[in-house]
Amino acid sequence: MTPITRAKLTLTLSALVFFAAGMRSGLEWQRWVGIALLCGAVALRFVKPERVARDATPDADEPPRSDSR
Repeated sequence: MTPITRAKLTLTLSALVFFAAGMRSGLEWQRWVGIALLCGAVALRFVKPERVARDATPDADEPPRSDSR
């Protein structure tokens, strides 16, 4: 799971908690915080994760290769 996905899930769950608490208690500011957090999670949908080359790091159990012939 990428850090971006974790942030989206965290923001979405926080939004759900704040919005539900705001609906139950009748506090308008809690509902708006929930809506703002959900907007942040939706905005993160457009962030592209960094691509990491798979062959960038050698395996730990493989001995280093020598390129000299």
